[in-house]
Amino acid sequence: MFDGTLEQRLAELIGGHLHEDLRAAANSCIDAATNILRRIAAVEQPGRESPEGARATAVDLLAADALITIACELAADGCESFDAETAAWSSRIAALAPQKRD
Repeated sequence: MFDGTLEQRLAELIGGHLHEDLRAAANSCIDAATNILRRIAAVEQPGRESPEGARATAVDLLAADALITIACELAADGCESFDAETAAWSSRIAALAPQKRD
């Protein structure tokens, strides 16, 4: 289980990808964020198993948010594709939402 800082978590997730071109680095950030969100969404009550689990889940959610923000900032440098890139990312992230149970 992860128990470090947000900065350490981000370095663990994308450290090696920031030397890629902007578009590839942005996509690496989104890939890492969606992997985090997919893992959290798969747990019925994420973070409720223990205080350490709650802390790790909180750090992971902050990391996902930061990764999405970084991706948007990187994509903004390629303004011609910003709308298309962010729309595609939004769809990927929205698809992770748990389906409503009846």
